[in-house]
Parts: sequence; C-alpha cells; structure tokens
Amino acid sequence: MRKVSIFVMVAVLAALVVAASPNSAWAKEGKKASQLRWHGQLVRISEDGSVFTVRKGNVEKAIHVTADTKFTKTEGKKAADIDKGEIKEGDDIICLGEAGEKNEFVATRIDKRAPK
Repeated sequence: MRKVSIFVMVAVLAALVVAASPNSAWAKEGKKASQLRWHGQLVRISEDGSVFTVRKGNVEKAIHVTADTKFTKTEGKKAADIDKGEIKEGDDIICLGEAGEKNEFVATRIDKRAPK
C-alpha cells in the first residue's frame, strides 16, 4: 500500500512540474499568439480596399488592412517595398498581423509572392 501512495504522489508531482514549465502546451493555452500568419490566394478586395479576403484551401479569412500595413514583394530571396495597388485578386500572398479589438485579423505586413 505504501508503494502505491508513493507512486501516486510522484506522478502528481511530475504532472504539476510539466504543467508549470513555460514550454508546456498546457501552459501556452492561456497565452495569446504574438503574431498571426495566413498564406493563401487573394480572392476579393473590398470596395474601399480595407479588407482582403484570402483563401487557403477551402477556408476564407478576412484580413483587415490599415494605413500602417506594409506591402512587400518577394522574388527569390529579396524583398522590396511595393505600393498597395500592385496587389491584385488572384495573387499568392502571405499576411502577417495581430488580433484586433474585435478579434479580427489586422495585417501589419502583406507580402506578394512570385508566381510559380
């Protein structure tokens, strides 16, 4: 009986140590991601240009664009700043950003990828 209680106590202690470690998946559940990323095909641009709809597989996500959003173009290993007007529907883009006040995806950078 004593061996069983010691084993249970060690198992509980080990579980507490794993849950308390900063690299644990359980510990990360409550934390908010610092940067969001979405890679897909641009299927729609709103009339005012403030929302891009990007499709990845069968899932579409609304990407909110602000005046602070930076636009870049990557060809090979070089990235260069571009104008927002150079991004068109059908382009392959990567959106980096943060969650906004209403938990929407607010882009800080949109990168146009070279066609394959």
